[in-house]
Order: sequence, then structure tokens, then C-alpha cells
Amino acid sequence: MGFLGKLLIACICVINVFAIKAADATDYYVFTKFPEPLTLTRQQVKQLYLGARLQVADIKLEPLVLPAGHRWRAVFNTRVVGLTESRINSYWAQMRFTGKRKPPLEVESIKQMFDLVESKSGILAVAPSDLVDKKLYQVVYQFTE
Repeated sequence: MGFLGKLLIACICVINVFAIKAADATDYYVFTKFPEPLTLTRQQVKQLYLGARLQVADIKLEPLVLPAGHRWRAVFNTRVVGLTESRINSYWAQMRFTGKRKPPLEVESIKQMFDLVESKSGILAVAPSDLVDKKLYQVVYQFTE
């Protein structure tokens, strides 16, 4: 087999690896219970999770986070916020010291997260798309792992 044949086989292998990884990619939703249609940009979601305030139709949007180390939180932090957990911890240490912003409410479990979203309009949470019923919740932002 010549050089071109080997190169072709190598390319096919690389394409297959990327196809398998793409097939394994998980879609995530940032979702809420909200009385009106609402869509947020990546930048708006990032700013909300970094302590900015946003109010829509007299309803304050309040983000929730799962405990540090939870896979969904790690994926969200790297894909949407663009920071690692340690960088986010440094950011919040600085914000607490200066008193400028407050971190999102940290929930203990996925059940608690869904219960809080269900209980109050404007609570934002992050979960894989297969766990979020679009008939019950409004998806305000979507991203892929």
C-alpha cells in the first residue's frame, strides 16, 4: 500500500473518531418557568451566572448552580461562562471581598434544582436536554457539551 493509501486510511480513522465524539455530545438547556417568551444570548446567561442582575417583565431572573464538581456545572462553566471552576472560585472570592456581586444560589441536588425552578418564575437552571420537558419549562438558551 502506497503513501496515499495509508494517508486515506488515516483520514478515515480521524473522521470516524470525530463522528463518534459528535454522536456522544450532549445538548444542555438553560431553562425556567416564565410566563412570557424569553430567549437569552450566551453573553446574557454568562453575565447572570457571574452575578449581573436582569429583570424581564417585572420578574428578576435568578440562576441556580449545582455543587462544585458536578459534571453539568463543569460543562456549563467551560462552555458558557468560559472559565474553569478554580477561576470562578477566584472571581467569587474577589466579588465577595468587594461586595459587588453575589454568587448564584447553590442547590444540593438535581431534585432540589427542579423543585426550585417549579416553585418560582424566573429561576434559571441547567440540565441535559433529555431531562427538561419543553411542555413544562421554557428553554432560554441551549448549548452542546
